[in-house]
Amino acid sequence: MGTKKQIYWVVDQRHDHSSDPTYSVRETYDEAVDVAHKYFLSYDFELRDGKPFDSGNDYGDQGGFDVFDNVKMHKGKVAEFMHFGGDGPCCTTQKAE
Repeated sequence: MGTKKQIYWVVDQRHDHSSDPTYSVRETYDEAVDVAHKYFLSYDFELRDGKPFDSGNDYGDQGGFDVFDNVKMHKGKVAEFMHFGGDGPCCTTQKAE
């Protein structure tokens, strides 16, 4: 009987879409999401009503929400996000190949 192959998760963190990435590798998706969520919070972003919110760009109505794209949530935490279409911080969490 063969051994089960270990799967790893890679968190790609960037200051903007064209900057050099910082990678973090974790053994579980939950651990990787913890890294991604801490990165999200490091920019003073927050969650409001369970969605990413940027109070620094809250210009009324949906302003603080509308600045985020490609958001993926996992167990109430941000697993992936893009701020201002990649002109701001972005983060992805992918299975290592």
